[in-house]
Amino acid sequence: MTTIVAIQSADGVEFVADSQSTADNKVYPAEKVFRVGSVTVGASGHLRVANLIRYADLPQPDVKLRKRGDVAEWLVNTFIPALAERLSSHASLWVQDGVASTNSGLLVAVNGQCFQIDADFCLGSDPAGRYAVGSGGDFAIGALEAGATAENAVRIAVKHDAYSGGKLQRVFVEKGK
Repeated sequence: MTTIVAIQSADGVEFVADSQSTADNKVYPAEKVFRVGSVTVGASGHLRVANLIRYADLPQPDVKLRKRGDVAEWLVNTFIPALAERLSSHASLWVQDGVASTNSGLLVAVNGQCFQIDADFCLGSDPAGRYAVGSGGDFAIGALEAGATAENAVRIAVKHDAYSGGKLQRVFVEKGK
């Protein structure tokens, strides 16, 4: 599992993530924040899903998409369907009771704006610009609400979540990059 925090500011989006991947009672290092062209992705959950996203040829946003609603519309109508198709074609999409799921949560930065894509491909947007996903996400969001920095929020989550740990990864995406 994971703890990934993203904070959107006027300057861009800061991501901080743990680096622990846990499978079959073993711990592995994993880079959880990465670029897919001009889209920055923070991926929690199944490492296979993260790997499929990292090495995918996914649609890229037009640099003219500056309004939040325009970026959200592009994500919903272009990026997310391509992502779902990629995961489905590689047997990494589960359907239960007619609802598709990745069993993973994503944070994405597009043209300096951050959004959350839940396991069921629902797009979310926090007016305060603070996001946290993964098994330690609730601890991290609580820490952010209490005034912690992104880095300290992940450190707090790591102390309380058995599935988060390792070195912290920090990625800052400047607005417009």
